[in-house]
Amino acid sequence: MGLKKKNQKQMTKTFKFKQVLVLLLLQQLGLVYDSMEILGSVSSFCLLSFIPVAIYENADTEKIKIISDNNKKSGVYKWVNKENGNFSSLVDDSNKSLDLRFIVGFIDGEGSFSLQLTKDNNYSAGWRLKPSFGIGLDKKDLELLKFIQFSLKNLGNITKQGNEKFQWRISSKKDLISLIEILDKYSLITQKWSDYQLFKQAFEMYLNKEHLTIEGIKKLVAIKTYMNRCLPDELKKAFPDVKPVARPLIVNQIIYAPQWLAGFTSAEGCFMIQINKSSTHNIGFQTSLKFQITQHARDIDLMNKLIEYLGCGYYKLRPDKSAGDFIVSKFSDINEKIIPFFKLYPIVGVKALDFSDFCKVAEIIKTNDHLTEKGFEQIKLIKSNMNTVRK
Repeated sequence: MGLKKKNQKQMTKTFKFKQVLVLLLLQQLGLVYDSMEILGSVSSFCLLSFIPVAIYENADTEKIKIISDNNKKSGVYKWVNKENGNFSSLVDDSNKSLDLRFIVGFIDGEGSFSLQLTKDNNYSAGWRLKPSFGIGLDKKDLELLKFIQFSLKNLGNITKQGNEKFQWRISSKKDLISLIEILDKYSLITQKWSDYQLFKQAFEMYLNKEHLTIEGIKKLVAIKTYMNRCLPDELKKAFPDVKPVARPLIVNQIIYAPQWLAGFTSAEGCFMIQINKSSTHNIGFQTSLKFQITQHARDIDLMNKLIEYLGCGYYKLRPDKSAGDFIVSKFSDINEKIIPFFKLYPIVGVKALDFSDFCKVAEIIKTNDHLTEKGFEQIKLIKSNMNTVRK
């Protein structure tokens, strides 16, 4: 056996897989190709001479599966462009995880702080307190939940809720302390910050064992009243005279990092393709794109900050005045500002597939192919598999 072949064989035998989540890095570098092979070697010069360990037909639509499958692994990653046959590769053995600011943005959208008070005579005050934090997502985003949990060093537990949902919940003292350290470093900036401040106050009482006294329980009921807006009947009956505490209000909401916005949009954003009948178009229909983020009316200041931060869009309060929408519908803004921003700071989760489809339709519109029957049919097909109808 020649020396070169012997060395190659030895590398294959001795190579140790480590942790890598390389697709996100490649997205930021603009190196996402149509298909992906993971090879069991760190030698790029012999890239084509090894049998792949795994092959993914579409590195764009399967990116969450790629991330999940390749936790604690590394090697040579080869991307093949199916249109021209060109390939790119990357050797990586570093630890990759979601940026903490991304996770905080996602929590601003989907996170929930809870104080559960239940009657329990085993406790001196007659009540048991269980503070917890949770995120619940559709089963399609289970891998995203796992990715977030992994990025936070496996805090909490993920459990199935019914047939369609999964929940990541943190309830142990140790894990909640770790979460609070992160949220104190990277602040929430929606009105959820107020719930967090009340939750943290209650958690400090919990650590100081104030929940073991009846006076402490009354204070916790007062906090819970404002956090959850409505007390369970059992607590209303037991503590009829307790008044809610003053709710802290966040002011001067500032979007402090693009990663926060990527996380927040991954939770709350919506990329839409709109098709409307039109007598002025030869094909009888008009196609347009719309990017939207919806929030409670209390967050109107933050919605206006989005206009400043992204340099486009407008805010529209809904008729019932309970919520409002940040909207970008001008195609030049979508093409020159929204799409480039989220290519640089990627969406993560199933919504990334909607963004990918959104970009495909933008390309069709840029070439005016949306004005042709063929292009319009392509757009209809893409739209038919997006957002809530995506399987």
